[in-house]
Amino acid sequence: MSFRECTEVTVSCPVEATIYAYRPNIGGNSFFLAGFSICLIAQIYLGIRHKTWSWLGCLFVGCAMELVGYIGRLMMNSNPWSDTAFRIQIVCLILGPSLMSGSIDLVLKHVVLTFGSEFSRIPAKWYTWVFIGADITSIVVQAIGGALASSGDATTIDIGNNMMLAGIILQVVQLVAFGIVTLEYGVRSYRHRSELASLRTKSAESLRKFKFFAWSCTVAYFAILIRCCYRIPELAQGWGGPLMQDEVTFLVLDGAMILLAAIVLTVFHPGIFFPQMASNSKERRERKDLEKSSDRSPSPAGQRDEGVISTGV
Repeated sequence: MSFRECTEVTVSCPVEATIYAYRPNIGGNSFFLAGFSICLIAQIYLGIRHKTWSWLGCLFVGCAMELVGYIGRLMMNSNPWSDTAFRIQIVCLILGPSLMSGSIDLVLKHVVLTFGSEFSRIPAKWYTWVFIGADITSIVVQAIGGALASSGDATTIDIGNNMMLAGIILQVVQLVAFGIVTLEYGVRSYRHRSELASLRTKSAESLRKFKFFAWSCTVAYFAILIRCCYRIPELAQGWGGPLMQDEVTFLVLDGAMILLAAIVLTVFHPGIFFPQMASNSKERRERKDLEKSSDRSPSPAGQRDEGVISTGV
């Protein structure tokens, strides 16, 4: 009998013959299910309270997909041969981190407008268009790949795997590019931090809160990057490869990294630590006018290096 005909664990269809070759651990996967559930509830509350709608959208969908993904893995504990459970977890756990990454992409525009758009090489709104656009492309490629990979058809499984791999590679390229651009802006602005810190921040307390927020985004950024770097060789080895059949490595380099990102992006919520991102913020309304004016005039940043503080994002 072909293993493709297996629907449950029997003598002829052992767990070892499944793609993962193990029953997902109840304790470990339940821990991540609980963690993402708490983050999801907290994000809903904080997002509505502080009206950080774009941030809420990214984190809500990202945490929800992680939550559903771990439900799928727990379903696989009961039946490792379940096609439905496999499809749920592979699609959700592949796409969830990409959506969380989108929340970080939103930050740079607001940082630039708050601390000095004149020191950016491009108009602030372009950061959102470019990096969110790359994120969306990556998500679409991964989504199509996940759908094909979960179809169960022998021909499309490999195609789907390759598409998911391509989507994650694209996400890594986008993350690295985002990191370089952010670091470059931070270095340029750091040189004149004393001058503009007194002009553009209302108090030492607001600057201190922003630093906490910036560091939280930095931690989340590297956590998501580590997870993506793990997923590349895992998918490159193909279905049933050594990395794919190592649950401990998965729980550490995927589950723990993404939960860490979700926690820091929840605890250091922009509604509290960087309120300029809130849609009802007076500063944000004022910065919309600044953004329009910056679009009409070339940035002097291309001619000189100057700025305010290192963002750390």
